[in-house]
Amino acid sequence: FLCGKINMVMEHEKVESSMIAFIGYQKNEQILEVTFQNQTVYEYYKVPEDVYELFLKASSKGQFMNQQIIGIYEYARKK
Repeated sequence: FLCGKINMVMEHEKVESSMIAFIGYQKNEQILEVTFQNQTVYEYYKVPEDVYELFLKASSKGQFMNQQIIGIYEYARKK
């Protein structure tokens, strides 16, 4: 019996960045998960998939994070 929460697995991509270690995205829930180099983990909510895809392609992950994510989307620290 499944209670409507299908595809809840979040895959993480290792990225080249002095600020960020991993980026994960949960498509169904539009949750972006960012693991920083200092091992803190934050979730950002209601992030559209196209923003996630642009984030992965950005030449500077830290700059993209500061300009397109922080201060725009609600978040919570996970770890």
